[in-house]
Amino acid sequence: MVSEAIPDRPLSNTASDSTRSKDVVFLKDLLLKTFIGVDAWQRNEAQPVEVSMWMKTSIAKSGALDHLPDSINYATVCEEVTKLVETNKFNSLEHIADAISTRILTSGCGAAWAMIKVSKPRALLRAQSATIQIIRELDPYTGKISTPANHTDVVSISGLNIVTIIGINAGERIHRQNITIDLILYKPQNSPVGFDKAYNFRNVVDVVVDHVEASEYKTVEALVTSVADVLCSKLGVEKATVTAKKPSALTFAKAAGVEITRSKDRLKSEYVLSNEDKPKDASLKHEVYIAFGSNVGNPFYNISEAIKELEKAGIEVKDVSHYYISEPMFVQDQQRFINGVLRVFTSLEPIALLDVTQNIESEKLKRVKEVEKGPRSIDLDIILYDDRVFKHPRLTIPHAGVIDRSFVLKPLLDVLPSDRLHPVTMKSFKEHLGLLPKSSNVQKSSDLNEVVPVGSLESETGRFLEFDIEQRKNRPTQLMGIMNITPDSFSDGGKFTVENAVEEAKRMVAEGADIIDIGGQSTRPGADTVSVEEELKRVIPVVEKIRSCEKLKNVILSIDSFYSQVAEEAIKAGADIINDVTAGCYDAQMLPTVAKLGVPIILNHSREDVKNNTYTLAANEKSTHVNITEEEEFVAVLAREMQEIVKKARDSGLRSHQIILDPGVGFAKNLKQNLWTLKNQEVIRTKGNLNNYAWLIGTSRKKFIGTITDQEVAADRLLGTAATVTAAIQQGADIVRVHDVKDIKQTIKMSDAIYKQLY
Repeated sequence: MVSEAIPDRPLSNTASDSTRSKDVVFLKDLLLKTFIGVDAWQRNEAQPVEVSMWMKTSIAKSGALDHLPDSINYATVCEEVTKLVETNKFNSLEHIADAISTRILTSGCGAAWAMIKVSKPRALLRAQSATIQIIRELDPYTGKISTPANHTDVVSISGLNIVTIIGINAGERIHRQNITIDLILYKPQNSPVGFDKAYNFRNVVDVVVDHVEASEYKTVEALVTSVADVLCSKLGVEKATVTAKKPSALTFAKAAGVEITRSKDRLKSEYVLSNEDKPKDASLKHEVYIAFGSNVGNPFYNISEAIKELEKAGIEVKDVSHYYISEPMFVQDQQRFINGVLRVFTSLEPIALLDVTQNIESEKLKRVKEVEKGPRSIDLDIILYDDRVFKHPRLTIPHAGVIDRSFVLKPLLDVLPSDRLHPVTMKSFKEHLGLLPKSSNVQKSSDLNEVVPVGSLESETGRFLEFDIEQRKNRPTQLMGIMNITPDSFSDGGKFTVENAVEEAKRMVAEGADIIDIGGQSTRPGADTVSVEEELKRVIPVVEKIRSCEKLKNVILSIDSFYSQVAEEAIKAGADIINDVTAGCYDAQMLPTVAKLGVPIILNHSREDVKNNTYTLAANEKSTHVNITEEEEFVAVLAREMQEIVKKARDSGLRSHQIILDPGVGFAKNLKQNLWTLKNQEVIRTKGNLNNYAWLIGTSRKKFIGTITDQEVAADRLLGTAATVTAAIQQGADIVRVHDVKDIKQTIKMSDAIYKQLY
């Protein structure tokens, strides 16, 4: 291999040079026999070495007079070096190279600068040769021999042949292929002369071979970068050039490959994971995806406990997908499953991690496998482990069934980039999901619905809201009935009290309410803000009374509050969901509180003061695109702000399955902006990449309806509200929040029949 570090001529010398000459006399590939450590079979036998020497001198006089004594006599040098090498024993390549340089520079042959390259062509079983290159110069005044400034000693290993998994094609993910690696290792400047164990070529080869044979990279770029990292980080090499060639890559080319040069410092700064992507503990270096499923007892409790046990085992759970409900596979006469995927970081190797997951299944959660593929309290399957392809009698990675199961692929895409490729098939997981049949003889349907768990994890079966977020057609629209325990609500102030709350709740449920939303203060423009203490007095007794009623014990209760203390006390009293019209902006403790409680929260879009109905775009939000309309501009900004609301919640510790979104009709929006919000729900979800969340729309009796229909009295806006509910359902709303439960339930049924074919 020709390289700037192992050249066929001397390097350009910028260091001090007493000869001030660029003329060179050289000998190349002088084959000698000597004792220099052990051979490739670890025997203390004589071995061949190849010696090349470049010596600087001035040949001006010899060239002019054609007189050899005025130059360096390479025959004499050859004789001297041969005698030195073949009559002595040496410990290392460094030892022999230093001995040769000393003999040349002190023999009186006329050289004051010499570059020596010594190769052992039979040093290693799997490589062509190991080589040392040094440069030394003689100070004519002191007689001292030293390494010139700006030069370093260099160790190289050429033609290292390794068989590994490398490439992106399907066959390359299954069959190992030959690669050839060349290494050049640069010693630090001013390092001590002689052998350095960090540059021991035998140890270097052992470490590199072990690393490469265990790797399964898709690109040569990743392979050479990882080898450079191993050399610099693990072995302590100062700088390295790594060349990797794939002889089988191209039919009409001898090889294709990549060469890089990296130093310790460059590797540290070259690629750093963002804080969101990297584990808190740097030792947890393996990124793993674990699928979970449960259909026995309370699945949400089982899943929660499994996550806790993983964390107890030192595994960092970085992300959790949405929760999905799926039809059972293979054994179809059993309960539906709750499924999802965890993204975790761990220091454990695959089998050790498998031991942890199986211990959680059998010992911690007492899973009993009475029937293969049958009911189970928890199922934890390792789906992906870095980008590795791993086969063991107990474990196959990627999981063999991942590409056949929508209940793994769909949640996997929640926590994995959509363009991520399967390490074996080299198709994206999204593509695999799209290829699945809707039904088969082993599963009634591969369709999934998203579920939002509600209520206590301690309940026997676990309650949840179920949504069709894929098509928004297969599930009835959920109705949230409004119960305002306030004297000043804009449309029903004073109607509901602690005394009549239970009867009113029964009426709502009988009329078709799926959720009852209990509020303790009005958010209408101009309404006074109620203190935490007053709101607690209003709503907590209502929650307690409703929850204590046997007929209402399973009704889903939502608490409409932007106070974290009210939210927490209401959940303790029996509420299931928090509905915060400020999306956690009013009370900084709201989102951390919800994360701690593990309950769902409805995040409503607004701006600053929720009781202010003006909405204007800041100068930096306005589009510079000449063809964009005011409506398109508004929708784009709203989508982005909804995206920011979700990010803030996730950054505060909330899981995806805890979040329900509300675009905030009637909050900080004028009349036309409310209409734009209603008619562009699908666009907002798509632009904000928020299709995987359930969405609530709350238009009931709001002012813009009264303005359009000339109905000043809020209670008279039923027909206008019904029209907006129909529009919301046509746009894919999952929940509608209304005052008039009985009448709007009829509207929902009719709209679901028209737009979802549910009747």
